[in-house]
Amino acid sequence: MNYPIINFLNNNFFNFTIFIILVITSNFIIFFTCFNSSPCNINIFTFNSFIKSISIITLIHQVTKGIKISVEVKFEGTFTRKSFQQHAFTYYISIENQGKDTIQLVSRHWKILESTNRPHYLKGNGVVGVKPILKSGEIYSYKSGCLINSTVGSMSGKYTMINFTNAQKFSVDVPNFKLSVPYILN
Repeated sequence: MNYPIINFLNNNFFNFTIFIILVITSNFIIFFTCFNSSPCNINIFTFNSFIKSISIITLIHQVTKGIKISVEVKFEGTFTRKSFQQHAFTYYISIENQGKDTIQLVSRHWKILESTNRPHYLKGNGVVGVKPILKSGEIYSYKSGCLINSTVGSMSGKYTMINFTNAQKFSVDVPNFKLSVPYILN
């Protein structure tokens, strides 16, 4: 199919990295995406499939005792397992040592809330099988995930750290972050 707008966009009139055009009709949403001088891509969604594919990404930061925790959450999708719908979320966490001393994350404690269930409490050593050591100014990042049965929930927690300078353990708060299926909330 020949799209005049694509031919126009592909003529190198644009000297920037990304150019996106969004066209919304009563039945379709059309994305024209162009990167530098590459040919443009077309993505066409029906309105319902587009709404279900939206990923709302939330970014939250909190500093406790010189340790900055940043959390980014992404909705991955809904699936059925044993006749129950489950909603999958990925969260990306960065731990930044803004203090002067070297520290180590030794354990984690999570509280997972769902709108239709009682809270779940999880604890374990390290994160994703690692007990990272962070010198002053260093950042450790990891990715993990969570399944919930309700369309709305949240997670919060604490990391137990040890300060290598004085051998003292201390807690660092992980900020509360929402787990929300995007097509449920306005």
